[in-house]
Amino acid sequence: MPAETDVVDAQLEAYRARDVERFLSYYADDASVVMFDGTVQFGSKEVMRQQYGQLFANSPDLHVTIAGRIAAGDFVVDEEHLSGFHFGDMPTAMTAVAVYRITGGKIARLMLLG
Repeated sequence: MPAETDVVDAQLEAYRARDVERFLSYYADDASVVMFDGTVQFGSKEVMRQQYGQLFANSPDLHVTIAGRIAAGDFVVDEEHLSGFHFGDMPTAMTAVAVYRITGGKIARLMLLG
């Protein structure tokens, strides 16, 4: 298994465990989360810490499964099925496409559709 998928898998395990610090340890210091239309969802690691911390605290049954994956070079593309999601007015269950760009062994950018 390539190192790129190892990083993504490790952050997914931390996500499932709702461990925000371990989750963020797999992201570069200048990482960002953007929507596919270019809208910045979380523009810094500190914002990610606040928002994912809130999500993890409010979502005791949070779960994600990977329905499909493509890995190519620095990119890992996952079809993710999420449930137990409690964050603002977002649905509690959803399917999303997540495109991770791995640079220097860390997630540099996460692009989301869903």
